[in-house]
Amino acid sequence: MKSLLYLILLISFQANSFSHEKGKSLPAYQIKSDTINESFAENEALFTIKIPEHLRGISKHILYSINETEKKVRLGEKLSFEESVRPGKYIFQFLLNEKHLEIFTDSIEIKSKHHITMVLNFRSAKQNIYVKKPVIYLYPKEETDVTIELNVVGKLSFSYPSYTDGWNVQASPNGDLTIKDEVYNYLFWESEYEFSEELIDRNKGFLITADKLESFLEKTLTDFGF
Repeated sequence: MKSLLYLILLISFQANSFSHEKGKSLPAYQIKSDTINESFAENEALFTIKIPEHLRGISKHILYSINETEKKVRLGEKLSFEESVRPGKYIFQFLLNEKHLEIFTDSIEIKSKHHITMVLNFRSAKQNIYVKKPVIYLYPKEETDVTIELNVVGKLSFSYPSYTDGWNVQASPNGDLTIKDEVYNYLFWESEYEFSEELIDRNKGFLITADKLESFLEKTLTDFGF
């Protein structure tokens, strides 16, 4: 039963860790176009960086770095600026102001005579994040009757099968879950819980390699009282 508990908690931790999202939010940055301009010289390329219209007036300047070289540029009426570069790979970092999260790009390769247009979608540091889509699988060593109750902080928006005061499950070693003569492969639930980005301390956390995951969970769950 202890191994069964670990499995349930592992699935819940994974679901919550990788399912933080802001509804239909856009990615932090988007490559809108990558075109060839034959008027450029062989060793010339160009980035155009744009800010969405809804951020007009938020800040007159933007701080950014390109391959760790820091720069500052004034935002004009077009809410865009250009960066002339040589062909190669570049990593950008952008800061609009303290009320918005910084944007970090991956390594972006630009080829000779190419013109890349990139749009920055700054996110508010005070935005709400939604926690969704935990899925529970049960794999007991022998057929086991299990009662599962959710302690949801927020609003339970969807469940499958329907959740009413808990799931009473007959769990089989092959993963089949029987509820009222119906067989399911998993239990699914979805909730919405809003919390501020300001509550997240990104200087703390765990980075665990796969070979040490089991021992980490054994110790950590024991520390938490499970």
